[in-house]
Amino acid sequence: MKNQASINSYQRAVKALLYFAMEEEQGYIEYFRFKLPKEDCAVGSIYTESEIKKLLKKLNFKTCYDGEYKIWVVVNYMLETGNRLSTVRNIKVNNVYFEKNIIMLNHTKNRDAQFIPLTNPLSKLLKKYICDFGLKEEDFLFPTVMGKA
Repeated sequence: MKNQASINSYQRAVKALLYFAMEEEQGYIEYFRFKLPKEDCAVGSIYTESEIKKLLKKLNFKTCYDGEYKIWVVVNYMLETGNRLSTVRNIKVNNVYFEKNIIMLNHTKNRDAQFIPLTNPLSKLLKKYICDFGLKEEDFLFPTVMGKA
């Protein structure tokens, strides 16, 4: 049995073909309208409290890999702020104002710039992270291996 999302994908393709055939210039078939059925969204599993504690457990900075450290900081940031991944990926170091305890978000879902508060624990963590990775003002806060968003 096919997944409902796959079936809907096929139905959208057929719908596009039918509407093409209904256009006046084509005139293959008489115009009619139809709706596709809505698919039920499956709810993903959520983390348990013990899993969140494992994610947030403080690392041994002397023995951990750079990748582990970066992921740990990202997880802490996302749980603290609730920002979307696309928003987090586009934050630059110069968008973090430690003296005012705010972060400016330029890339948001509604495309409006936003300011969010920066808590003291997260501020300390980000300062250490920026220093340890030697990030400059114009760098992305959480860059890829190639230094991009």
